[in-house]
Amino acid sequence: MLSSAHMLMCKIDRNEKRVVIKYLIVKCLSAAEISGELNSVLGDNAPSDATIYRWIAEFQHGRKLTEDEHRSGRPVDVCTDENVRHVNDMITADRRLTVRYVAACLKLSYGTTHHVITNALGYNKACARWVPRMLTPEKNKVRLATSRDDLSL
Repeated sequence: MLSSAHMLMCKIDRNEKRVVIKYLIVKCLSAAEISGELNSVLGDNAPSDATIYRWIAEFQHGRKLTEDEHRSGRPVDVCTDENVRHVNDMITADRRLTVRYVAACLKLSYGTTHHVITNALGYNKACARWVPRMLTPEKNKVRLATSRDDLSL
């Protein structure tokens, strides 16, 4: 059995584990032997037996690459200019609106609405009101330096 210090040094990412699985398949080891090898070397960092068997099957069915295949995910089609404009109109009309209320009125998800308000429009919530972010990083540094000077007096 390997020491715990050696196991800590054996932390490798998923892609590297897949490369090792592929290599052990080329060496004609069985699935149980591959699983045993990975468990003995990586310990708690070894992938589960189901993951190992799935990757063995993938490679035996002709898969060449060890990297994850591209997944499209859910398209971001609701964060349009029109929705951003509607959210901005609602917020400028009443700065006390909540994200949930704006989302319900525009039939958008909470996450999308929050993203539009905070990232696309650059608002922060302050004292129950949406306030535009006006302080740039440079101004923030000047303000911090001034505050430190005042405190040192």
